[in-house]
Amino acid sequence: MSKKTTKKKSKQDSVVRPYLTKPLTYFLLSLIIVLPMALILLHAAVNVVHRAQPFFAPSISDIQLNDSDYTPGVATAGTAAKPLLKSGDRIGDIACAEKGFTAKVYYGANRVSYRNGIGLSGEAALPGQGQAVQLKGYATVGCKALDNLEEGDIITFTTGWGVYQYEVLHSEITAEPTEETGEVLVIHCAKSSDAFANAADEKLYVTAGYLSGPELEEVAS
Repeated sequence: MSKKTTKKKSKQDSVVRPYLTKPLTYFLLSLIIVLPMALILLHAAVNVVHRAQPFFAPSISDIQLNDSDYTPGVATAGTAAKPLLKSGDRIGDIACAEKGFTAKVYYGANRVSYRNGIGLSGEAALPGQGQAVQLKGYATVGCKALDNLEEGDIITFTTGWGVYQYEVLHSEITAEPTEETGEVLVIHCAKSSDAFANAADEKLYVTAGYLSGPELEEVAS
């Protein structure tokens, strides 16, 4: 190749190169600077929204929570009548106070319950029925101290029909929690308060075994 041709090609390259390098540079800068900043801001925004959710005025289509009809039960053994519950009813309070975990529990697995505490699905068993009691909440609201719980911790679940105690068997981050037989209390939420944690397959599960509390009996219709 002649020197003249080489110089011509070099000149063409110098003209074209900025059109390739500048967009690539901006793209790399966006990955290094802009994207992390956007994720940080999104994470902060999600946390602000979650903290503010309990104070949002409910819309007309929202399930209305019912705290007024709730009275804590005192029975710790024996039998109790199965209550008639509707979505939004306050079931009780759950706590492991020494680990900073405490929340109201509402009937229904929905965003209104999660905004104000923890929800118990209408398809799950109630405490005292001898089956798995499934609770779920937001990692930034009712379950914000759930990751403090460890094996051996005692959880007290005070309901309208009695007081139940459960001992933590294990706490794990997994897609499928370890199955236990009999009555167990299973509480789960997103594995962290990160912006996209709710979309992850893995969740934080705390499973606790039944220690005491009244047995629920069906009420004859």
